[in-house]
Amino acid sequence: MSVTPALRAAARSAYRDLLRASSSTFAGQCSTLNSTFRLKMRTETLVLDGEARNDAKRVEEKIQLAKDLTTMLRKNVVQARRIEDDSTSDSWRLRFTKDTELGDNSTIKNPPPMQSNRRASKSGKGDTSIVDAAAPRDAPLPRNYSALKKAHKERKVPELHEDDIEESFVRGSGPGGQSINKTKNNVQLLHKPTGIPTSKGVQAVSERVLWFCSDTRPEVWSFLAVRLEAVTSRLEDLEERETVRDSKRQSTSTITDVTTSVVAAIPPPPLAPAPSPPAIVVQPVTPPKVAAFDAIVVDGKLKEFLDLTKAFAPQFLIDQVTLFADELNVLRDILLVASACRKPDQAAFGELLEPLRAAIEAISRAKEANRKEREWFNHLSAVAEGAVCTGWITVEPKPASYVNDTKDSTKFYSDKVLMQFKGKDPRHTEWVRAWISILDEMKRYVLENHPTGLVWNASGIPVSEYQPPSTPTPSDAAPPPPPPPPPPPPSETAAVAPAAGGVAAVFADLNRGAEVTKGLRKVDKSEMTHKNPALRASNVVPASASPAAGKKPVKPAKPQALMGKKPAKLALEGNKWVIEYQENEADLTISDVEINQKVNIFGCKNTTIVVRGKVNAVTMLNCTTTSLLVDSVISSVEITKSASFVLQITGTAPTIQVDSTDSGQIYLSKACLGVEITTAKCSAINVSLPVEGEEDGVFEEEAVPEMLKTVVKDGKLVTTVVKHVG
Repeated sequence: MSVTPALRAAARSAYRDLLRASSSTFAGQCSTLNSTFRLKMRTETLVLDGEARNDAKRVEEKIQLAKDLTTMLRKNVVQARRIEDDSTSDSWRLRFTKDTELGDNSTIKNPPPMQSNRRASKSGKGDTSIVDAAAPRDAPLPRNYSALKKAHKERKVPELHEDDIEESFVRGSGPGGQSINKTKNNVQLLHKPTGIPTSKGVQAVSERVLWFCSDTRPEVWSFLAVRLEAVTSRLEDLEERETVRDSKRQSTSTITDVTTSVVAAIPPPPLAPAPSPPAIVVQPVTPPKVAAFDAIVVDGKLKEFLDLTKAFAPQFLIDQVTLFADELNVLRDILLVASACRKPDQAAFGELLEPLRAAIEAISRAKEANRKEREWFNHLSAVAEGAVCTGWITVEPKPASYVNDTKDSTKFYSDKVLMQFKGKDPRHTEWVRAWISILDEMKRYVLENHPTGLVWNASGIPVSEYQPPSTPTPSDAAPPPPPPPPPPPPSETAAVAPAAGGVAAVFADLNRGAEVTKGLRKVDKSEMTHKNPALRASNVVPASASPAAGKKPVKPAKPQALMGKKPAKLALEGNKWVIEYQENEADLTISDVEINQKVNIFGCKNTTIVVRGKVNAVTMLNCTTTSLLVDSVISSVEITKSASFVLQITGTAPTIQVDSTDSGQIYLSKACLGVEITTAKCSAINVSLPVEGEEDGVFEEEAVPEMLKTVVKDGKLVTTVVKHVG
């Protein structure tokens, strides 16, 4: 069987996990070893020949090998560094990670009996995980009392720092009654760099004990006194800051009061004559797809990301994020061109993309220029890696997949940022989430507005004749309108006070918006002069009329796009498999099916569904960008209103029916060449047929005819397919 898209996605995921594991294991000064490991993976271990690339079994074996290597690197490989000091001891520091596989110290708590034969092998079989780091690794273990006493005198206590110790007081445990079990007489110390706990008091309760030079209570209290002194100093600094801030605030309020009194003493200037009415400027209408881009990407996520970056990031990262904002402005200009112009040739389109390429290169140069900033280099790399997401305008027919791949490559560096500042500064976590949300919203915008590629205006002008919209200046605006006519004489029946007239009143009403028509009522048919000749003859309309009884405005139906997201469903109901509202599922597999069962698929998006076995029938309705892999079908496969679908049949199927669907791809096996394909109200449907004499997975694409010619022959309609030749 050929390699499916789901298997390719699994291969990419396993390879990315292997790269992340190697970066974590060989971090620091092991960059050369990391590069050598990656080169060996790419050129030797995970390489498949040209024929083996299409062998699903070989690909699965390589995927499993990559997963095993990832597990081995994360759990079983520990980095050790030599500690450089003035002593002559050979000491090493081990770097454990959260994934390192650790033992339970059972061999230390219950050590094996010592051998009595002094000539036994010097390689001890016990666990050596707590052997003193200063002792050489190949030194023999002492076997008698004299050797043990000498080793005890020559032992070296590890150096401890106050900042590395966390202290707490808890209740003790063990024999002793209430004086032990109901008082806080146990001091617990935690060594932060190693995570080794120590409990000192009546009874030590930890499994792994870090012994100190002195374990008396007064010296333990000395640690606490130093911490209290540091806390007191910190509180004094905060109090001084608050005092300075209050003094500045009082001086500011005093200046404000003096300024207010001086301004109040100055007499107000004489009223200026009423200004002339402003010129009416007609703003250009923003195309719907550009307005959606502004609402979803720019106003929705970009502004929040800019504000978050300016709040804590250094200037060079702010400059790079500003360059990305300029890149989105360039993309917006291209969308304006596409909404007004028809699709150009490749040369003109390449010239149109030059500013976008320059913007992407500027972001990459900003990353390389600040490579020395090691603490922020992962931030710079994440922005540079995700800046290429705007290249979806050159991708057809699935630009959203390109944006999704860009997001996956960006997460390699964003995950590094999360690990680097985990538990330190939550602002970095918020920054990463805001950056990833921009890529997610960019993908959503592409799926909703450009699902198969950049949409051009088929009836638009050429790109060479396009002029960008510009905001008119006051000098270019139209002259002000002439003064209004004098107001009519007041009516005798008018009971309200006259409102201010002139152009100012007109603009005041226009600024009210929907409030202008709020007081209007619906005119009944009995008050319409064009439907009542008697009213036209008398020229008088009744002051009030009874509203039409029983008539209420019809509430419009809510559009499908505005309806809430419904819960996903995958269940077997009787003899029907129901798959509904699945989104972004890369490999949704149904196995152990029976020949009397049916599969109904409804409302799925960006989902790959695999049906293993032979079923009675398969139905797909109202799905978008959904891929379906079926082994065999007894009756038929029906696809209705499912744009951009992909159907692959590896076994047999007698009938395939496609109705009201645009853009679809059908892959047939050699055993399924006798199928009948029926289409109605469809476009861009292609069928891929296996090539005779070639291996599995080699297809030749044929298009389903869309243009028909009908003529009258002998009193009957005769329809034939129109073929274009040349």
